[in-house]
Amino acid sequence: MKKCFLSMLTIALCAAMLACPAALAEGVTAETGQVKAAIVTEAQSGQRIFEKNAEERLNLGGLVRLPALLYALECMDSGKLAADENIVVSPEAASVGGATAFLKAGETIKAGTAMKAAVMITAGDATFALAEACAGGQDAAVKAINELMQDAGVYTEVSSIDGKGLMLSAEELAKLGARLAKSGTYKQYSALYLDEIQHGNGTRTELVNQNKLIKSLDGCFAGSTGSSSEAQYCGVFMVKRKGAVFIAAVIGAADSKTRFSCASKTIEASAAAVSIKTPVKKGDKVVENVSVSGGITKNVNLVAAEDVTLIVWNGDEPRSVINAEEAYAAPVKAGDKAGTLEYIFEISGESVSIDLAFDGDVDTAGLADYVVLCFTKWVHV
Repeated sequence: MKKCFLSMLTIALCAAMLACPAALAEGVTAETGQVKAAIVTEAQSGQRIFEKNAEERLNLGGLVRLPALLYALECMDSGKLAADENIVVSPEAASVGGATAFLKAGETIKAGTAMKAAVMITAGDATFALAEACAGGQDAAVKAINELMQDAGVYTEVSSIDGKGLMLSAEELAKLGARLAKSGTYKQYSALYLDEIQHGNGTRTELVNQNKLIKSLDGCFAGSTGSSSEAQYCGVFMVKRKGAVFIAAVIGAADSKTRFSCASKTIEASAAAVSIKTPVKKGDKVVENVSVSGGITKNVNLVAAEDVTLIVWNGDEPRSVINAEEAYAAPVKAGDKAGTLEYIFEISGESVSIDLAFDGDVDTAGLADYVVLCFTKWVHV
């Protein structure tokens, strides 16, 4: 889907570590505390609602593992990797530092068990082992992870599964967060607060979800955190409000408390400042009875390929523009792209766009079809 990211606010230009408020809509501010960067977006459209230094690429601590985790999650969501499938921990996976599930080289573990640790505590060893199992090897995994990032609109690359050296902006982190929010597997394990995994040798590792907002912030249903001495405290959080999903990304908070406070306050202020509109749902007819030449049938409808979610404030009501042909040539296939539906905001000039698709197949008419058509017309004369 083409996404046009809407910059809806003017931010105060602060030094990276000054504890000053950043501006949202007119007259609305949120106290971020001592953070290097922060952003709040709406997940479906990608529209920005709040931002502070959102485009500078920074160190992420343990969140450098998110691209590999997202790859493994989508493999499990699609059935490519089953939760009850056994995976073997490689020496490389077992050697990953930082937050860990204490997996040993050669250990066999259920994929679902490893995934629980990877999501709840951002365990590097579990994430590495899962990505390897999904791709069948390290090189293939790195290639797949980089392809996934490009597809998510994050235009940089990792050189290893563990994401070592990866730097992302708050905006890019929010893009990964929006993709994570779509994963059923991620939501399942991210909602757990206290659990454990059992190893093959009988030992147990306790898992405590590092996302404190699961319990303290209304509507928070998922999130991941990371930290290091250089990156300080980072996180990406998903919150349901007003029928939409808000993504908050925080990088470089001075401490854990500031990280969660920044995410909570910017989400609360963002949700209060805007209204959510869903003018079109997936499958809704947008253009009816578009002509199809040379087909068995003469017309086809164009429908929305996905839901439209719009963030609106300060009276900046969008107008809709349909970009489609007046007629199409057969054959056409249901679900194929037929054009776009674009919502343009008059004040900012920015836009949000989704694809339009054909709602049915129209095969090319053959000689027999024309004979039947002529006969039918003759009978009705």
